[in-house]
Amino acid sequence: MVGQTVDIFEIRPDWQDQSITMHMPVARVKFVRTQQRWLVYWMRRDLKWHAYEEPQVHSTLQSALKTVDADAFGCFFG
Repeated sequence: MVGQTVDIFEIRPDWQDQSITMHMPVARVKFVRTQQRWLVYWMRRDLKWHAYEEPQVHSTLQSALKTVDADAFGCFFG
């Protein structure tokens, strides 16, 4: 966690060289202090963070992390 942002990575071996460990970003949860809520982002193929299409407002970090874990639209873990 850096400041008000939590980045979540998938950590796995490289598919060609098992001795190399890959760290791939899959989700970002960011606290917006002025709104007192957590926003969830996902990384698209363009390697930019995009807001997750979720109408739910997250008032706690745990709520936002549950959304990432559920991955209803297959954005985070395919």
